[in-house]
Amino acid sequence: MGAKSLGGIADPLPTAPALSMPTLDPHAVRPMSAVGAEPSLDLPFFPTTRKGPARQVTNPRLAMGILKELEKTVAAWERELQQVSLEIQDIHLEGSVINGWLESQPMASAPNADGFLQQAEVHQLMDYVNSLPVNELAQGDSGKGSGYRLCSLNADGQVQCQPCPAEQVPLVSLAIARHQKLRQLLSRKTDLEARLIHLAEALIAAHSQLVPDAGVG
Repeated sequence: MGAKSLGGIADPLPTAPALSMPTLDPHAVRPMSAVGAEPSLDLPFFPTTRKGPARQVTNPRLAMGILKELEKTVAAWERELQQVSLEIQDIHLEGSVINGWLESQPMASAPNADGFLQQAEVHQLMDYVNSLPVNELAQGDSGKGSGYRLCSLNADGQVQCQPCPAEQVPLVSLAIARHQKLRQLLSRKTDLEARLIHLAEALIAAHSQLVPDAGVG
């Protein structure tokens, strides 16, 4: 108990001295260095570049180069298709077209002449017709001269023949030659159209896979 003062009033207790924190100089104390405090971490290695064919596939220029080559190919096919179509029209404008062959009558035919006329090429057939004597052509089917007949296949694949006057042999030969040329052009036209259709279908399929939300007009 503290001493009482006069008059019965207690004297105040002596206060304890305040604790003082030592002041630290920021320049005097430095933090410990982290070097050597913890072991270094072994991070996994991630390669940044790839070598080999995979790098070429991911190259956008490769895809653009292929598309440009396809564009050139399609343009060439289109030009050839237009040229073939014009040649087909020219053949129809030149004259009649006959799908058949000429045969000489058995009595006036030379040895193996019938087989030659059936299997001869266009230029061979024209040379053969031009080599016939004029008086022989003029006589036609009458008399002792050579006679000819035009043969073809019907819908059932059977051979059917009809007489061909000698004066019409050159015209008929040209008509047969036109048909042979026309058949070659039609075959080429069909091949070009099939190539264009096949390429268009492949491009449409590739486009739908790469850009599924985009419609192809």
